[in-house]
Amino acid sequence: MRDNQPRHRQLAKERAKAERKRDSRREKSSALLVCEGKCTEPFYLQGLLQHLGINAASAEIVEGQSKSNALAVVNRARQRFTQVPRDRVFVLIDGEQADMARALKLCLTPV
Repeated sequence: MRDNQPRHRQLAKERAKAERKRDSRREKSSALLVCEGKCTEPFYLQGLLQHLGINAASAEIVEGQSKSNALAVVNRARQRFTQVPRDRVFVLIDGEQADMARALKLCLTPV
């Protein structure tokens, strides 16, 4: 430390050096992506994550059992969320299914 600095500046510099640096990184959010199919949908989702620049480690893709109904996909997402909680959950299902209204209602109920 230079001797010609005022004492309060010397003390401020010493305190700043002594303090630990705070964590400057923000936490990454995690997502659960549950899709209906197991052939093409997981590849689409991986491509989307890559295109958006989202780290694949922060997102889990759960593939379905080929063609299943919308309620089964939502129930699988809810079950997986209770096992491993995530910040966000996305369910990807075909919009042409008959039980879509019930599946949407189930999505809106808390786990």
